[in-house]
Amino acid sequence: DPRSFEMLQKIQTLQKRLIIKTEEVVEKNLLIQEKEKLYIELKNILARQPGPEVAEKLSAYQQTLKEKTRQMKAMAAELNMFQAQVNEYKYELERLTRELQDAKRKFLEQKRKEQLLRESHREFVNFQGLQNQTVHPEAMNISTATAPILSPRSIDSTRQMIKQQQINQFQASQTKFVGGGFALK
Repeated sequence: DPRSFEMLQKIQTLQKRLIIKTEEVVEKNLLIQEKEKLYIELKNILARQPGPEVAEKLSAYQQTLKEKTRQMKAMAAELNMFQAQVNEYKYELERLTRELQDAKRKFLEQKRKEQLLRESHREFVNFQGLQNQTVHPEAMNISTATAPILSPRSIDSTRQMIKQQQINQFQASQTKFVGGGFALK
């Protein structure tokens, strides 16, 4: 029967087409599944990526860092300036201390000279036997005082006598220590 043969051929072609289409559908389903997996992976990766708020925070942190760096540089410059000023003050203090010590030394030297002059005048008066006259060296202006003219021999002997008295006074004023730390006079 030709009709039935035709129908059978048609059924076979339709079945072949159905098989091909089914295979295409299966392939497309597999492709869709792969794309879905890829989509999920990309979605997870994207979820882990920082969002726009993180970028804003990063920008704010960078701005803060720049500001703090600028402040730190300004403070470092200020610190250097203050250190230079401190060094200047130290140098000035050392200079003033040296000047003060020099002035003290000169003052004490002058006082020593005046004291020696008073003592030598007193010794001279005692030496010449002028004990009846009262002489007050404090009331006397040493810079305008004039002493009687003496021979070089009497001046030398007066100087030796004054030196010996000064040595005796110095030795008498010294405290001597012996073993055990006890002072002896």
